[in-house]
Amino acid sequence: MSDYWLIPPRTRYHAVPRRGTPHLATLFEGFTAYLAVERQCPPGTIATYRACFADFLRFAEGNPRTPLAISRFTADLVRAYQYHLAERGLSATTARLRLAVLASFARWTVRRGKLLANPVEPLVRCPSPKLRPAAKRLICRL
Repeated sequence: MSDYWLIPPRTRYHAVPRRGTPHLATLFEGFTAYLAVERQCPPGTIATYRACFADFLRFAEGNPRTPLAISRFTADLVRAYQYHLAERGLSATTARLRLAVLASFARWTVRRGKLLANPVEPLVRCPSPKLRPAAKRLICRL
């Protein structure tokens, strides 16, 4: 009988990202670390970002065994996701939040030099609802 914890795991079947072709999920982990450390976002915000990004990955990957490469993160894919959100009947606020998470992540990847351009920037997104001046005063007092 051998000690199982001494035997190295099989890595032949694991998807190992190649150098120079980072996967989107790997970059997103770096983004959440940036949010936690440098931006000091609360854990609830990071959990919301993770849930929104997981929904995007479920849509984009199709086959969960093939990770999404950063080269496939294009304006066409994000536009298709935007239409998918509308077809699912999600509220405008939910769709706006999910696209805002992608836009924030894309801005971060552009600043880090992983993307040449922000794929979310050319999209026309749902406008934010305008609050009446009286409603704004009530919110500020709370």
